[in-house]
Amino acid sequence: METISRRLSIFLAKRGLIEEDEVDIIRFALELLLTQGIQIVSMLILGYFLQFFWETVLYLCMLLFLKRYTGGYHAKTYGRCYLITMIIYLLVLFCVEYLNIYSLLVFLPAGLGIFIYFGPCLSYKTMLERRKQQLHLKLSLALCLVLLLLFLGVHEFRYTIEIAAILFFTAVMMLPVFWKKSKTI
Repeated sequence: METISRRLSIFLAKRGLIEEDEVDIIRFALELLLTQGIQIVSMLILGYFLQFFWETVLYLCMLLFLKRYTGGYHAKTYGRCYLITMIIYLLVLFCVEYLNIYSLLVFLPAGLGIFIYFGPCLSYKTMLERRKQQLHLKLSLALCLVLLLLFLGVHEFRYTIEIAAILFFTAVMMLPVFWKKSKTI
């Protein structure tokens, strides 16, 4: 992905479509678009063929809210990132298909506990930035809980289980960051 985005950004600079000093910024933006685009499209295609399309849409929407404000583990290569992302996605689908509503008694307290104790695990330049991030994390979690209660209220247990599983697995992906930080202290 890096090679493709680098070549494309250099091509754009040679054509005069971007400035030379913007090449690195554009390369990074193109790399993000390509990698995230591939992940999203492959999840939607897989979800469609596995007959979990709407569950996939919910999964992607939830991640947009949660991952932005929580941080978490970052793989060293795109291939590892893709593999880990797809494994977690398939684990969530497994939970939706095979777990019952009582699984909420495990996923919800465990996920929320990790979020409350460890979250968010991002780097901050200022204390104000940290407070703002914590506020956004709390709002994201509140939105997740409202959705969870809404689906629970209308007896859409599949989506309720999915939200709880997404919260849990997103929270679990925060733990390696703290383990790494605790080893360096």
